[in-house]
Amino acid sequence: YVILEKGTITITATKDSLIFTTGTPNNDALFTLDKEIEPLRMKMKTKGYEVKALRNNGEDEKADEIQNEILEISKIWWGKQMEFAKNNSNMAGLNYVNKLMSRFTTDELKNILESYEEFSDKSAFQRVLKRYNAEIKTGIGVIAPGFTLVTDREDMLSLNDIESKLTIIDFWASWCKP
Repeated sequence: YVILEKGTITITATKDSLIFTTGTPNNDALFTLDKEIEPLRMKMKTKGYEVKALRNNGEDEKADEIQNEILEISKIWWGKQMEFAKNNSNMAGLNYVNKLMSRFTTDELKNILESYEEFSDKSAFQRVLKRYNAEIKTGIGVIAPGFTLVTDREDMLSLNDIESKLTIIDFWASWCKP
């Protein structure tokens, strides 16, 4: 990320294709976070290669162990980013809120919106607000919005047609866990 703001912004590219921006408050905050989480990302990447090699050699048990290590490292990696998003009420933090939006609960999004209210005219804030508004309309326990779908028998079925019955709605996508 590069936050365009008043001041002199320095962009540094390394031979490893890493790009860092510094020189202004928001860019310095992002740089500090990047320095903290980059070793974790690299560790996950390296261990990912190990897992692939082990699986190719039929060493699934060892690969599973390392996969669990990757999971634990990723929890720390995501946690640091979430913490940054919650605790930096500036454009740098708001960028991370946008990046991690799906990881926040509806209540967390509400609190975040309140803490970033000074940026309400920014598109990044508006995206969070749009997500929050969608979640409060479709959350658990909220009356589902009306819609019509095609059944497995090719009939049209409207939610309004069955509203007097107990209805469980389970939307599934190919990327969802079973």
